[in-house]
Amino acid sequence: AARSGHRRPAHHRARRGKRAGAGLRFVSATFTLGRHVKRVRRRLPATVRLPLRGLHSGPQTVIVHLLYRRRVGRRWRYVHRVLRTHFRIC
Repeated sequence: AARSGHRRPAHHRARRGKRAGAGLRFVSATFTLGRHVKRVRRRLPATVRLPLRGLHSGPQTVIVHLLYRRRVGRRWRYVHRVLRTHFRIC
């Protein structure tokens, strides 16, 4: 018989805390403006200078292809994303 006010210790596994950080690893980025292509394989943020020579006046599109690895469970999966932005040359 258990004494009143006495509790038995709970036997359970210790909870594992969540990891700090996003669980993302940058692989590469490709910046495209017209026929000009620049690749970055180092860290982000990166400063990329794309020449405007040879572009016609009017709206232009900069396209960035990102490749990074994301942790899914215990594995790392490759993820590809495409970003676009527009600007105008007068």
